[in-house]
Order: sequence, then structure tokens, then C-alpha cells
Amino acid sequence: MRVIAISFCLSSIIWIFNSLNKELTSEITVPLILKYNENHYVPLKPLPLKADIFFKGHGWNVFKSIYFFKSKPIIIFINQPGLKSILDTSQIKSIVSRDLGKMEVTRVILNSLQVPFDIRAQKWVHMKLDASTISVAKGYVREKQIFFEPDSVLVSGPKQIVLQLKDTLKVKVPFKGIDKNFDESFNLNYYLNNPLLKLSHDKVNVKFNIRKRPKTDGTK
Repeated sequence: MRVIAISFCLSSIIWIFNSLNKELTSEITVPLILKYNENHYVPLKPLPLKADIFFKGHGWNVFKSIYFFKSKPIIIFINQPGLKSILDTSQIKSIVSRDLGKMEVTRVILNSLQVPFDIRAQKWVHMKLDASTISVAKGYVREKQIFFEPDSVLVSGPKQIVLQLKDTLKVKVPFKGIDKNFDESFNLNYYLNNPLLKLSHDKVNVKFNIRKRPKTDGTK
């Protein structure tokens, strides 16, 4: 058995060395960073965060590339973002080729080549509490004074979405049968449910007091 095991190990080593003396293909994954003017543009879909690089070369060189290659992020500059922006994989191929040295990069694959952008726009949206949605428990009344803030929110995002926002957003109180003084904050993302939009305030706060309804004459 010992002789068989030794023979198997020697055969495996010989096979590995023979393979490393041939042309081989392999793949590495490198992080990707897209640079653009974030003050003026906003992407309409998630940006690709990595690139799969396929390359070929002499076996020993491929072996060294796999185990010693430092996958530092590749930075791609997008100078003129637009609705039909397409990433140029030849730029990525050129950068990786310099790092891989004798390797020949054959293919670059991204999860998305098309990266649409829109101009970043801002709009103030007035916040208004819909007092008719306040529901108090039977036998209670709400006092007139209501604390509600903020009364407006600055919304930032893609121009085509921001321009479609209404000037005023009505906020409802989603609780029924309130029987004690009320002090709650509501998440505005419920009303402006779009991950592409950024709000100056994430929540609105509503406060008001309630009291028991006065008993009328003859009431026990």
C-alpha cells in the first residue's frame, strides 16, 4: 500500500508540473470603483462593484498570478454621465494587463455594462398633517393644539423623479383609538418610498394631548 501511495503522489506531482508547463486559462475578480461628479449626477441603478477578469498564459505565470496578484480596486472615471452611459471594458482590460505582466487578458465581465445617470435635482416638499386621520378612543377628545415638524423637507435625487413629486405631502396618523397624550415619529420613507431619493429629514414628529370628554348633566 505504501508503494502505491508513493506512486500516486509522484504521478500527481508529475501531472501538476506538466500542466504548469502548458498554456492555461484562469479567472480573478477585482473590485471596481466608479468616479463621477456626485454633486451633479446620480445613478439610476446600482453601480457594478467588481469585474471578473479572464486571462491566459504559461502555466507557471498563471499560477503566480492567481496566488500573488494583489486585487487593488480599479478606478474608472466617468466624465460625462448620461442616461445611456456604457462602461468601456477595454479601459479595465488595459489596467489589469499592466498588473498581470505576461498574462493575456481575454475577457472582462461586469454584472452590468450600461450605467444610466440623471442630473441631480432638489425640491422642497411641504409637509401637512391630515388631522382628519387622528382617531381617539370613545369618551376622549383631542385638544386643538397639534405640534408637527418639520413642515417641509428637502428632497434630492434624479431630476426625472424629483420633478414629479407633489408640492405638498399629507401625513396620516396610522393609529386608532388613541387614549393618551400622543408623541410619535413617522418614517417619511413610507411616503417617499424610493431608494434613489435622499431626504433632509427621515421622520416627522406629531404631538398632541387628549382628555376625557366632559360628562353631560344627568350622566352617572
